[in-house]
Amino acid sequence: MIILGIDPGLATVGFGVVESRIGNDFRAIEYGAVLTEAGKKVEDRLLEIYDNVDELCKTFRPNAAAVE
Repeated sequence: MIILGIDPGLATVGFGVVESRIGNDFRAIEYGAVLTEAGKKVEDRLLEIYDNVDELCKTFRPNAAAVE
């Protein structure tokens, strides 16, 4: 099972993609952050976050997601 975890924010959105294996064993697949510029309009920042999270979903095709 692939799980996408998101730590939300407007300036920085942290993310991690992990694989859950048999016996509660986890393997990190990818992790990082989406950074948005402070000077941009809020709606532009939200669109940038959306686009990046959408790309993560298309790339890793998670079975579940969790938001802090």
